[in-house]
Amino acid sequence: GVFGCAFRHLRSLGLRRRLHSTTLSRYGRLSAADTPRGDLRRRTAEEHERVFRAWLENPLEIRYDDALRHAWRRYLRRRADLAGGYGRLQRVLFGDPETNFRRATRDLLLTFGLHLLNQWKGAAGNNFLSLAAHLAGSEPHDASRLSDPTVLDILRHREILPLFPEECGNFLLFDLIYNRLLDGMREIAHEAGQRNVIEQESVRRLFERSLEQAAEELAGHGADAAHGADALFGPEWRARLEPRFMAWVDHFARRSRRSPMLKQVEAWKKLVHPRISEPLFAVVTFYFEHLLPGYFESQRTGRPYDGRLTPRNIGIRDFWNRLDRAYRDLLIQEELERRKKREPVTPPRLIEHFFVDFRETDPEVMSADPVHFPGLRASLEEALARGVTPCGAVTGIGTLRDGRRVGAVISNLQFQAGAFDMAAAEKFCRLLVECWRRRLPVVAFISSGGMQTKEGAAALFPMAVLNDRITRFVRDAELPVLCFGFGDCTGGAQASFVTHPLVQTYYFSGTGMPFAGQIVVPEHLPCPATLSNYLSRVPGSMRGLVRHPFADDLDDCLAAIDPDIPPASETVEDVIGRILRMDLEPAPAPPAAPETEDAPPAGPFRRVLVHARGCAAEKIVRKAQEEGLEVVLAQSDADMTSAAAARLDPARDRLVCIGGNTPSESYLNARSILRLAECSGAEALHPGIGFLSENADFARLARARGIRFIGPPTAAMDRMGNKSNAVQTALGLGIPVVPGSHGVITHPEAAARVAAEIGYPVIIKAVHGGGGKGIGVVETPDRFAETFRRISAEAGSAFGSGDVYLERFVRSLRHIEVQLLGDTHGNTRALGLRDCSVQRNNQKIIEESGSTLLPAGLERAVYEYAERIAAGIGYAGAGTVEFIFDLERQAVYFMEMNTRLQVEHPVTEAVSGVDIVAEQFRIAAGGSIAGLQPRREGYAMELRINAERAALDAAGALTFLPSPGKVSRLRFPEAEGILLIPGVLEGEAVTPYYDGMLAQLIGHAPTRAEVIARLRGYLDRVDIRGVGTNIPLLRRILDDEVFLSGGYDTRFLEGFTRRTELEALVRETEEAAGGTALRLEGLEIPGTGQLRVLSPSAGVFYRSASPDAPGFVSEGEIVDPERTLCLLEAMKLFQPLALESYRSGGRKVYPADAYEIVRIVPENGRSVNQGELLFVIRPAARPA
Repeated sequence: GVFGCAFRHLRSLGLRRRLHSTTLSRYGRLSAADTPRGDLRRRTAEEHERVFRAWLENPLEIRYDDALRHAWRRYLRRRADLAGGYGRLQRVLFGDPETNFRRATRDLLLTFGLHLLNQWKGAAGNNFLSLAAHLAGSEPHDASRLSDPTVLDILRHREILPLFPEECGNFLLFDLIYNRLLDGMREIAHEAGQRNVIEQESVRRLFERSLEQAAEELAGHGADAAHGADALFGPEWRARLEPRFMAWVDHFARRSRRSPMLKQVEAWKKLVHPRISEPLFAVVTFYFEHLLPGYFESQRTGRPYDGRLTPRNIGIRDFWNRLDRAYRDLLIQEELERRKKREPVTPPRLIEHFFVDFRETDPEVMSADPVHFPGLRASLEEALARGVTPCGAVTGIGTLRDGRRVGAVISNLQFQAGAFDMAAAEKFCRLLVECWRRRLPVVAFISSGGMQTKEGAAALFPMAVLNDRITRFVRDAELPVLCFGFGDCTGGAQASFVTHPLVQTYYFSGTGMPFAGQIVVPEHLPCPATLSNYLSRVPGSMRGLVRHPFADDLDDCLAAIDPDIPPASETVEDVIGRILRMDLEPAPAPPAAPETEDAPPAGPFRRVLVHARGCAAEKIVRKAQEEGLEVVLAQSDADMTSAAAARLDPARDRLVCIGGNTPSESYLNARSILRLAECSGAEALHPGIGFLSENADFARLARARGIRFIGPPTAAMDRMGNKSNAVQTALGLGIPVVPGSHGVITHPEAAARVAAEIGYPVIIKAVHGGGGKGIGVVETPDRFAETFRRISAEAGSAFGSGDVYLERFVRSLRHIEVQLLGDTHGNTRALGLRDCSVQRNNQKIIEESGSTLLPAGLERAVYEYAERIAAGIGYAGAGTVEFIFDLERQAVYFMEMNTRLQVEHPVTEAVSGVDIVAEQFRIAAGGSIAGLQPRREGYAMELRINAERAALDAAGALTFLPSPGKVSRLRFPEAEGILLIPGVLEGEAVTPYYDGMLAQLIGHAPTRAEVIARLRGYLDRVDIRGVGTNIPLLRRILDDEVFLSGGYDTRFLEGFTRRTELEALVRETEEAAGGTALRLEGLEIPGTGQLRVLSPSAGVFYRSASPDAPGFVSEGEIVDPERTLCLLEAMKLFQPLALESYRSGGRKVYPADAYEIVRIVPENGRSVNQGELLFVIRPAARPA
């Protein structure tokens, strides 16, 4: 009504009154003498000087840092050895004392320099120069006489003082070269991205260019310092720079702890350079750790240079895929920036290209300086001096080349990067009034560096004004607003154009459109998250993508870098013509080609990538080597010293680190695995036993890239990987299944009816379940609805799908499975049967090559059923068909099919004489199994040796807990009829990230009784220390009369625990563990009674809640464990830190009632790394 219209109009006027602008005629120009000069360099220098002075007044005592303390003590020991002298025998045993002393001195310089670099971080450049100047004017003293010397005391020590200024220069140079390398990564992106190799010439060129740039920067530093580069390096410092740094790198490369040292630098460099992709830092670390020292050594000795990128302990999720993405992003950004510099898109250029005549409206309106922001007045004067109107936009009315008249608004990138200021908003509002009056549509060409924050808090109002005016214009005037984003659309008021729901928004190809994301998210955003081409696939991001009007070949250039990048299909003129005809939808894209079944390439192959870990990896690597294949083994950070890795032949095989520790960080990253396969030249990929081995999409991706996936056709994986589809397949082939819903059932009411038909008890199973999750038994109808909803929710959380199905619950059953092998020529063989009925929480413990209770007729039936399934789905490769043997009804039912190799496959190998893994390789090479004749000789049984501790819960029931830690002793003696497949080696750690299987033991003998006796005797000779294992449990099972008789079902373990002395079992497990499981260590400061408090994560350290607020704690104060000590900021979230929050294994790390704050280490607002020292505390009495 009238009131609503009046209210909206008054609101609009109120907002408009908050916009401040001026005109060229009203603006008073400054004289040249009065034009303000920027003082950023001076303010930066003053801040760096303040930080250095604060450090100088309160340097850290070395007792608080283990690395500093150990370096100083080693130096003092070597100096004492030098003074005391060595006899001939001592020289043989311990080396020359002078050489040892020089090495200890260099190590001390390196350790203290690295400590200062990591503490000063971004201010290191100026601070090292200031420190060198300070030391040059200091008097030497004897620091060895001090009980608690500080870092500065050590640097003033009479023998260190003359040497450390030069070390300051080395670290300053390292820091500068590190930064230049980050800037220069584009030079090697194409080379490293294609072959995962950096050639020697590229290393040389990159180093020399970085050194030259660092020298120029160093000279600039010297100009601002009282004691600059000349004093630091000498008058001929430029000529000596390269050999000096080469010598320093050579010494650094010989340090055993160089990798963690570089990781420390890498951690804070990521915070200083948030817009550089994380994997590129790992490449720079590898450059300093291996490539540069290798290049220097090849120059010095002539040894071959190895430029392969093989980093270890990467600690980055999905590393190789993200590194590949980072390389592509560098090349894309280089191409776009080259074009921007060569042919910038300016208002005059856009007007000339699209209009035959154009009249600018309000050309006098310009930005004001309402809050007198430092530097804005200088920018206004600079623009006016160049003849550019200082305003964020140009507005006008013109005639397009097709004759249509339109209003236009164009971002003015010639002033303040096109930031949409209040003057631009005022001009746009006036343009809308004029276009409304003339009934003209509006076309906008928008690019912006964000809102004009230099106008103060009122800079927010242009966004509200634009939103309101655009809405009124489109709805009330019924005229279109058409917007084309270009350049860099990074946020601010211009977002009102490109995100307004009533605006028809399109983007030029090659437009960056992260909006505020680059500021909010403190990490690199890859091009798929920011570039218009990629985002054109995201629903709701835009109406469409248009070809760049000034770069006809841009789409082709981008496609050459990334073939998957979407190209533009329309031009700006096409879109304008279509929208102004009110044809809002573009022409439909041609339909995608139908997906065809993947056909693995035939013929022999030479190199295979093994994507497995633990025992499975060891077995597959061994078999690949026996088949004459070269192996590329992909392992996570935690598995780089595994038994499989130790088996590799350095002359033929390769070990490659995936990065990360947990499965989601490492083995489950499909694209990283495929990237490794491509870079390493692997022609085939063995997916192992778990992780992605049954993932049909992974298999499709591999085969689409020409890599042989050693597994079945993806159609078979799709069909049998879904349990509901697998049951339907079995039914279609006439194979009995457990009575049930025989398909997904979604409604509790319908499910209850099915349950009533098949009879209680029933079991509810997740379609995509496994590992004992997503499964529940219902005994009575009154519990059905609740259990149904719970299992569906659990399945949705664990597997991403809440689909479930019903089956009759078989109370007494045996778990039977048949091992299959098929080839690509239509041949199928059922190799053998296994019984896996000894289980705990649906996890197998013991597997046998026969079933003691299965009648011969049913045994023949399951063989025939398994072969029928394999033939019916065209199966190729190794697979297992699992059955339920209902003991009460003496019937077998199909349960599921595993389309992969299984852990227990060696059991079948032992009795059939068929090498299943070797056959997998032969089938993948196109071989036939037509002549394969499986035998059935003897009896085999497998025991899984797991790292776990037996324990009793509160109710006295037996439970098993993971037992990670270092395996201090591992003895598996050789024995006849016993096959060992190891997963770890002595001296290595069992990590908490994966399953804890230490080894598989497979026993083979003529009869079941003999193989049990053989395994039981062998277990007595196995000696494992350092971690708890299930060997005590396995011994007792093999001794159990019920197990020996063979008369049991899958509930065997329930009865077994009732027959077993559980306390003795727990005690034996604990004794074997030896108490060496992983635990939090190293918090005590020896001899002081003080404790360290370390940062739990990387972030920014704040002593108080705000700059004006008092600190949370102060030195000398006694605090409760619940008291907030500081704030850690990460990703715009502030985490209060208290001693109470530090826990290990569920126990408090700091258990005392109160602590005294002895020292607060970081400066307020400084970045800290994970594990960096924050506080020094000591237990104290709680104040009264």
